[in-house]
Amino acid sequence: MTVHVVAIVGAGIGAEHLAAYRTLPERFRVKTLCDLDAARAAPLLGEGTTYAGDMAEVLADPEISIVDICLRHTSIWRPPLPR
Repeated sequence: MTVHVVAIVGAGIGAEHLAAYRTLPERFRVKTLCDLDAARAAPLLGEGTTYAGDMAEVLADPEISIVDICLRHTSIWRPPLPR
């Protein structure tokens, strides 16, 4: 069976996703946890999971096959400016 290499973006709700992935080690390996706040991510690291502070690091890693975006929609979407 293929083991998918995962990066999780967002250490808030991403913590729940991380816990779920870790229950299925025969299918998933979480390689990277990406968050702007290293202190928030730190307690979740270990078991082969490392920290990235920048999405560019995640996207540059050819080993990662799944990027799990765990951010509030307001974190990544901005409404258009009024004209």
